Amino acid sequence: MAKRKFKAKPFKNWLDILAKVCVKTDANFTCEIRREGCAGRMMPLDKNCQWCHIKSRSSNTYRWLRTNALCGCGHCHQWAHANPDAFGAWFAEEHLGDYLFLNFPMHPYTWREDDFKKEERRLLLYAAELNVDPLNVPVSYRTRFMRAMEALKG
Repeated sequence: MAKRKFKAKPFKNWLDILAKVCVKTDANFTCEIRREGCAGRMMPLDKNCQWCHIKSRSSNTYRWLRTNALCGCGHCHQWAHANPDAFGAWFAEEHLGDYLFLNFPMHPYTWREDDFKKEERRLLLYAAELNVDPLNVPVSYRTRFMRAMEALKG
C-alpha cells in the first residue's frame, strides 16, 4: 500500500490543539495576563479561555513553544492586541528570560515532516507530564489524542 502524502496544514492544526490544551492546563485555566476587568479563572472548554501568543504564530520555530504562549481571558487578549507596546513592556517585566529568548534572532528554516513529528512527540510528552485530561481536548481531536497518549505509554 502506498504511503499517504504528508500534509502540513492539518498536522499544524493538530499541533495547535496539543499546544493550546497544554498551555491552558499548565496555567490551570487561569488568565496569566490579569488586566483590569479580567475574568480570572475560566472553564476548560470556555470560549473565553484563549491561547495567546507573544510572537506571531506564522513562524513554526516559535509557534508551539510554551515560552511564546500565555493562557488569557478574552478581555486581556483583546487588551494585548489593542496595546502592543504596553503588552510588550508588561511581558518584558513579568517574563524577562522568555522576552530575551523570543527576541533572539532565529534563522529561517523550512520545516519537514520529521520536524513536525518531533514537535508532536515533544508536545505529547509535555501533555503527559501535565496529566492533561482528555475531556479538555476538543471532541473532534479527542480520539486522536487518546490514541497518541496510549502509543506514547506503550
